[in-house]
Amino acid sequence: MKARWIVCSISLFVAVAFAAGSILAQETKPVKKKPLNEFAKEAMEKAWAEAMLPGEHHERLERMAGSWTYTGKVWMDPGAPPTETSGTSEQKMILGGRFLQLDVKGTHVGQVFEGIGFAGYNNLAKEYQSVWMDNMGTMIVTMTGECDASGKILTSHGEYKNPMTGGMTKFRSVSTMKSEDKFVDEWFEIKQDGKEVKTMELIYTRK
Repeated sequence: MKARWIVCSISLFVAVAFAAGSILAQETKPVKKKPLNEFAKEAMEKAWAEAMLPGEHHERLERMAGSWTYTGKVWMDPGAPPTETSGTSEQKMILGGRFLQLDVKGTHVGQVFEGIGFAGYNNLAKEYQSVWMDNMGTMIVTMTGECDASGKILTSHGEYKNPMTGGMTKFRSVSTMKSEDKFVDEWFEIKQDGKEVKTMELIYTRK
């Protein structure tokens, strides 16, 4: 009887050990991992998606798309009265809603004025970027900026080579969306002592 009990005990022990071994083998079974090239591909696709897809900042630019007329003032000399200016601006989103294109025609200090500009938001640099060209010079002016919390005021900074001094002149521009049908552009020249002088103010009204 005792021998039979021993045999049963050994059989039970073996069964329990085998079951435990099977469970342990299942728990420690290695999980199939994705090849490194798949992880790299997913990371690359995510990075490119974040870089290329338009977002809320591009929607803000789209609010400025349309046909506009403008009137304004230009201060050639801070101590002298400003010169009146006026014209039209056609603005539209291009390249899948990623950039705003501006085409401006009007008068500037008594001369025919034409200008072309492009504005966008760089998702990677997290800043607004723009370029401007017109028939009053041969330079391409570049600017970078940011919106305030309301999304209605865009402040940009840039610089250009001043033909009068031969040096670089820094400036600040402020575009304020007053309503869906009106916005104001203001330009300020920054002197070497840090003081600002207002050089231009344009008031745009949607046609």
